[in-house]
Amino acid sequence: MEPILKGRGLVKRYGRVTALDNCDFDLMPGEILAVIGDNGAGKSSLIKAVSGAVIPDEGTVTLEGKEVRFTSPIEAREAVLAPGAWEAKDVKVWPLGKDMNAEAMSETHDSLTIPSDLTQERIRDSFGQPDAISIWDLPDYVARLEEAGFSARRHQVWFQMEMARPLFLTAMVLLGAAFTMRHVRAGGTGVAVLTAVMLGFALFYIRNFAQILGENGQIPILLAAWAPPVASVLLALGILLNMEEA
Repeated sequence: MEPILKGRGLVKRYGRVTALDNCDFDLMPGEILAVIGDNGAGKSSLIKAVSGAVIPDEGTVTLEGKEVRFTSPIEAREAVLAPGAWEAKDVKVWPLGKDMNAEAMSETHDSLTIPSDLTQERIRDSFGQPDAISIWDLPDYVARLEEAGFSARRHQVWFQMEMARPLFLTAMVLLGAAFTMRHVRAGGTGVAVLTAVMLGFALFYIRNFAQILGENGQIPILLAAWAPPVASVLLALGILLNMEEA
């Protein structure tokens, strides 16, 4: 897995003082990275270099595989992510560069459009896959996503799918039992086992297909999570009762 953000050989000097000396770091997708150190270790300088508040004298910052060079930090009272751009209000822009008075050359704008290829989906995906989060933490995680304005549908579907998993596994057990009730002397054991395996694969496929439909909003979340397990149990019971009757 490639880092979503990384720095290599970052150096920042203030006169004769070296605040950053050949600093490297990697931030992986879904990871929380803490910067810890003594006073004067360069923590603030590192964060400023990464965020664009200052320009490092040496080194590179790479975001999602592309090297980035910040030319001006921007402060805004409000910013909304629109398709293809950030819409910012009450904006102040400071130009960066050597031998420049950033404050004296700063500009203010009532509104400013900043082009961007960032989307809500990319931000949400960087938070981590649903299966990487403990099921006990998922409800709080979903609440925080919705509070931040992001869609938590994929995580909600995953949570309901995990809740329904025991029922689906029960259906698999009943299905296996239905095809193994026949006496070995009756023959056809190999065909029965193969049929049970193929039917199990088919039910797993239907379950995964329903999950995709639920994540895309084509069907309700509860229907996507619970319909395949319930239908599988009813199918398994029907086959089991039919085999027992025979």
